[in-house]
Amino acid sequence: MYEGGLRQAGIVRWPGRVPAGRVSDEPWAFWDFLPTCAELAGAKVPEGVPVDGLSVLPLLLGGKVPPRECFYWELHEGKFIQAIRAGDWKAVRNGPAQPLELYDLKADPGESKDLAAEKPDVVARLEKLMEGARVDSPDWPIKKAPAGKLRISADTIVADSGLTDPVVPHALQIPVEQLPDEAIVFLLPSRFCDSDNL
Repeated sequence: MYEGGLRQAGIVRWPGRVPAGRVSDEPWAFWDFLPTCAELAGAKVPEGVPVDGLSVLPLLLGGKVPPRECFYWELHEGKFIQAIRAGDWKAVRNGPAQPLELYDLKADPGESKDLAAEKPDVVARLEKLMEGARVDSPDWPIKKAPAGKLRISADTIVADSGLTDPVVPHALQIPVEQLPDEAIVFLLPSRFCDSDNL
């Protein structure tokens, strides 16, 4: 939920309509894609289809993006994580019972200094926005991550994440005889252990 995972560059080319060589730091998100494409096509999003985004066509054509109150994200892989951005302020919650971390993206785009203790008024405002932005869903309930376990016996180390995701093995077994005498063991979920992510 930090900028390293959320912030991505985009390139738009439309000769004669999108100004060539223009660079913008204006944020927009995937959920803006549907209303933007609908406006480009001269269509309306059907009634009853919930749309969280807005058309960024004015921005693409050289103008400004319509004002928005905030961006909201949540993630349900392993544990429930939330983030919200309003202007240059960004708050991240790393679990249902965790406090909000607060970052000033203009001064600290790398999110290295948590300002929550120094700016309780901003934290309270973003907390309220976060509560209003989230929609309860039986498909995406807020749940705590299961506790992982590390069991070490005389002959095997078993790291059990406690997860039941069929894509990710929930346990990793390492025969002790395969470890060097002074081994340091790092245990990562398998989805993070491919060559593109090392």
